[in-house]
Amino acid sequence: LKGNNFGRFPPQLLTLHQLSILNLRRCSITEVPEEINSLLYLEELNLAENALVRLPGTVKDLRRLRKLALYRNRVRVPPRVLANVTKCKSIVLAHNNLTSLFVCDEGSGGEGERKCSSWDGAGPVGLGRVSTLDLTANDLVSLGGSLPGSPCRCEEEAFSRLVKLQLLTASDNRIAHLGSGFGSHLAQLHTIDLANNEIRQLPVSFGELPALRVLDLSSNFLTCDANFRTVMGKIGRQLMELNLGCNLLKEIPAEFATM
Repeated sequence: LKGNNFGRFPPQLLTLHQLSILNLRRCSITEVPEEINSLLYLEELNLAENALVRLPGTVKDLRRLRKLALYRNRVRVPPRVLANVTKCKSIVLAHNNLTSLFVCDEGSGGEGERKCSSWDGAGPVGLGRVSTLDLTANDLVSLGGSLPGSPCRCEEEAFSRLVKLQLLTASDNRIAHLGSGFGSHLAQLHTIDLANNEIRQLPVSFGELPALRVLDLSSNFLTCDANFRTVMGKIGRQLMELNLGCNLLKEIPAEFATM
């Protein structure tokens, strides 16, 4: 049904209870109805190139959902309900308005307390099956950890649950900070694309990614500092493809000799 001008989610579809694949890409849809949870057998849902700003909480009831495409919408706040879609392996949120992957609610506890939460409002309990996460062209400023000085640790906690993640794409954002959420627990992560951001330093934990084979860090602000040398010394031999074009490197580090 892609490429039609429905203007809204066609209610007739909600009666197709055996439906497994639904493509409503580029249909001028502004809202998804709460009754989407009637499609219990839905495995693939494509809502790309619409005008969505949110998803209903009932999406969490789509227990069979494996692929979700939300690229080129207007989503600004990450859909918490996705963390409860326990079988979802591919989440595409490219070309939205995300400023953070995980939501931190301040002041929701007692006075002076912070209550940290992620997509599901309690913890990233369902992220463990995600193998592909595409965050291209959003407004993210940090990834894998909160900004320096913040007491919030929800991003590190969330990344610790991404144990099946294999492909991470977050190019064309404004990422300046990479946190310690990157590490050995991401044992299957083989491809990272962080091109065209504002990264000036790599966390040492970047060197602990055992499966990493492809790394694109082009068009950032990296220099040959101690962290850079440490990371390259650790992962140099395992990389098959490394893109460092258009950074601030003034020399080829000696650690490259081990690659």
